[in-house]
Amino acid sequence: MKLLFVGDVMLGRLVNQALKARPPEYPWGNTLDVFRSADVRFCNLECSLSDRGVRRSPETKAFHFRSDAGNVEVLKRAGIDAVSLAKNHILDFDETALTDTLDILDRNRICHGGAGRNAAGASAPAALRIGDTSFWAGRKPCRKGLPISSSRPFPPGRSTDSGRAEAGKGSSEGCNEGSFSPVLRDAGRRPS
Repeated sequence: MKLLFVGDVMLGRLVNQALKARPPEYPWGNTLDVFRSADVRFCNLECSLSDRGVRRSPETKAFHFRSDAGNVEVLKRAGIDAVSLAKNHILDFDETALTDTLDILDRNRICHGGAGRNAAGASAPAALRIGDTSFWAGRKPCRKGLPISSSRPFPPGRSTDSGRAEAGKGSSEGCNEGSFSPVLRDAGRRPS
């Protein structure tokens, strides 16, 4: 089985503008044959997919990444099977854009991990099955007892996970940001 792991895929800003006039294959350039030759494809999605949301912290954060909802076609044309959302830009356009992203990925059958509607969803791995092989990919929580990701699925001092967050503990400080920690197991066996 051939696995393909891609780094950050950022479809916002200038790429988003270019996609208004170019086909969804455009961002991949001449690499689509490589994508198509793989059995399973993973990437880090470095933006939200949404037509909504309000820019967060414009006075303290220089770059905000969001791509039009329809640009999920870019991921589909490359055959992306799973994305990591545990990136520092997933909440650039608030929880509305995050929720839209989750819904869009779900509707398009693209697995995701690293962010969610609550702490449990943010901690859940992306799980998919290709043939007889199951994959679980995601991140371990950064702080003991506190399931968070670099995307901070809940604000500091507030948690939807039984109130376990403490004031000031809802940050990604000390985390190895972003990437999947892929685990490959035989069908039916969940990683420990």
